[in-house]
Amino acid sequence: MSGASPAIGDPPTGSGDRPRTGACPTGAGDRGASYAMSDVRRVEGAIDAERLARAIDRVAARHEAMRIGFEEDGTAQNCVERATPMLSTTTLCDAAPGEVEALLSRFAQRPVDMVSPSLFRFQLIQTGEAAYLQATAPHAVVDGWSFEVLWAELSSFYLGSEEDGAVREPASFLEFARSKRKEEDARFEANEALWRPRLDRVWQSSGRMIDGAQPFAPVTRVDHLPQGPLAGLRELSRSSRSTMNTAALSAVAVASSLLMAAPRAIVMASRTGQPAFCPGKSLIGFCVDLLPVIVELPDDSTLMDVTRDVQQQLVAGADTVSGLYQVLPERRYRQRPAIFLAFEYSEEIPGTLFGAPATPLSLPHERIPHPALITVEKHSDGIEIISAVSQESALAPYAADLAVRVEQILADPTVPLGELRRR
Repeated sequence: MSGASPAIGDPPTGSGDRPRTGACPTGAGDRGASYAMSDVRRVEGAIDAERLARAIDRVAARHEAMRIGFEEDGTAQNCVERATPMLSTTTLCDAAPGEVEALLSRFAQRPVDMVSPSLFRFQLIQTGEAAYLQATAPHAVVDGWSFEVLWAELSSFYLGSEEDGAVREPASFLEFARSKRKEEDARFEANEALWRPRLDRVWQSSGRMIDGAQPFAPVTRVDHLPQGPLAGLRELSRSSRSTMNTAALSAVAVASSLLMAAPRAIVMASRTGQPAFCPGKSLIGFCVDLLPVIVELPDDSTLMDVTRDVQQQLVAGADTVSGLYQVLPERRYRQRPAIFLAFEYSEEIPGTLFGAPATPLSLPHERIPHPALITVEKHSDGIEIISAVSQESALAPYAADLAVRVEQILADPTVPLGELRRR
């Protein structure tokens, strides 16, 4: 799954540099669990563990993020010349129902020593029907885009196809981090002046607040919507001249706000940094910017209006997100509005890895850094809505109704919100 939103915290910044704000999570305990990312691919066939280990070693040699460790106090990071990620292997001749999923979940929850690189870990589970390959790392050194790069390069080195141009030149994660820090230092004061009044106003007028200093334990629900809502999402994107990501975020924002009877939506979106920094190259690392999307929802507005507003905010956000990592972790913003949620969008693209058909496998979130996390996945036959909602969230009583509400508003995005509120 790609496009994952980061936890509010500190991406690494460069060998020996200090993180932009605060301290890096230790990886132990609940706070570390909320920062962990785990990605799984189900491969139709067998994977040779020795060939895979060699491929992992070659990819780690290319990417600095796979050779990074943090100081004990989290104030600096170090990149070593060589670090080999751990690979665990298991063979299940007759896997019982749920046995593979249980192994994957336990592996994803293992604490990691943030001091000793590599912080990446891999697990290979071979069954009689398929192989399951899992990659896990702290969010401080990886994002959703990075996992897609990781799988592609592992497959190429495993198959020996890198000499055919299948592997692109790697970009430096440390150079990205230094460039990002320079940009944030230059723009912070202007962006701080823009965001503080806006955040203060919204935080003070959004009703019930909850403590966001600790991670949240969500209940995960998966709902499948058929071709109709997918067609509606495409039409909303086309009519509003926005991306599918924007259309999906807007539909979730409106649907959840209607359920919570909220006059506005507060959604944490994300923006991937790799395409702008290193077009044509591959980069593994934490390169995501956070952008709070705040949308007022008066009765006379429509889903179409909201989508256009969100698109404008996301475009404008390209120049205003620098420095938000220094603002959001402050104590005054750790109390979160109960209506606050984070959003992710991804598209399942059927393909091959290691010479065989492969598909992503989603794992339930054990801990999340936000009260609620809503993921929309686009599939060839419809939409999948994955809701990870904690009991502290104002959405908790209505999580089971979210997918139905999304389907209803996508059916006609020109209906005024006031009319939708009366239904």
